[in-house]
Amino acid sequence: MPAVLPGGVVCHFDGAVRSESHGAVGFVIRDDNGGVLMVRGISYEGLVDPMVIELMAFRDALRWCVGAGLAGVRFVGDAKVVIDKIHARITRDAKAGAIFQEVYILLDNHLDFSVQFVGRQNNRVAHMVAKKILDLFSTGPGMVLISRHGCVRRSSYCNFVILGNTSDLFRKKKMKGHLYPGL
Repeated sequence: MPAVLPGGVVCHFDGAVRSESHGAVGFVIRDDNGGVLMVRGISYEGLVDPMVIELMAFRDALRWCVGAGLAGVRFVGDAKVVIDKIHARITRDAKAGAIFQEVYILLDNHLDFSVQFVGRQNNRVAHMVAKKILDLFSTGPGMVLISRHGCVRRSSYCNFVILGNTSDLFRKKKMKGHLYPGL
């Protein structure tokens, strides 16, 4: 795991696609002791380009951290092509130019944020979240947010907030216990 300054946070992000149907993003925010503060996954119907979904994973994580008022966030992902394009400030991209522009605006307004590449092995929890979202929302878009703080809805198994298609989540018997084992 990347080093985090005392009091800082690291945000692992990743995307996953299911050919022909949809993509999903996942991100995990950890504190300076490695404890999980928040897990979020979002499904996007019809979005199947791996580079675009990886960029959207970063954009969604970045938006969330800005909205939460976090400072000094270190973002890490395993999509080297996307991270290299962000560092090079690529703006001309037929598929994702507008998303890159939004990312640059957010980063320019938060100079204490950084983004770096890590190997897939060091990003497996974020990948697991994205893949799980693909399974949960195979019939359409949806979102799952799990947080240890400020939960709107509580379960006897874990604290979480669910927005979107909840019927799939509650129908799955294997969801009892821990929603994301290993966190």
